[in-house]
Amino acid sequence: MITTGEGGRELPNIENNVVLTVVGSGTLVPDPMRSTSSNLLVWAGRRYLIDVGFGTLAALTRMGIHPTSIHTVFLTHFHPDHIADLIPLLFTRNYTADVFVKKLSIYGPVGLSEFINQMTSAYGEWLTEMIGSSVSVFELKAEHFKIDGTDIQTMRVNHAPVSLGYRFEFPTGVIAFTGYTGY
Repeated sequence: MITTGEGGRELPNIENNVVLTVVGSGTLVPDPMRSTSSNLLVWAGRRYLIDVGFGTLAALTRMGIHPTSIHTVFLTHFHPDHIADLIPLLFTRNYTADVFVKKLSIYGPVGLSEFINQMTSAYGEWLTEMIGSSVSVFELKAEHFKIDGTDIQTMRVNHAPVSLGYRFEFPTGVIAFTGYTGY
């Protein structure tokens, strides 16, 4: 068990330093050595998680990162190997509310709000109560926007009907994620 005082607080801002950590690179086939799709970007004192496939929370804790210290989640699409730990992440935040201080933002393709609403019937009203109070949900199409001074561009990618790729432009370079590009 890890204990940290992080809880969504700002990390030290190391000027122009972007850190990318592959949290999970596995496939839908369970593998004891790899969790499924998830990448962690650390920039400007904040943590951004791209996809939360199954095993992501366990992998983060093995890395010494408490799940409540994630500031923003970006989802590429709704297949389980990219989204399975989203509900456990929200559940962790719900029952450790005294630990985190920042609101969690979740960005994903059109249909994200409906997906979360459907999960309420399986997991209970606590999920609905979180949305708006401690969690913000944003549905995206192909567009361009800024978060924390970072230019982010989304684009449709060839996989599931509503798959998105993300392009993050930092002062020091560009990092892009596609989730998939086809078969």
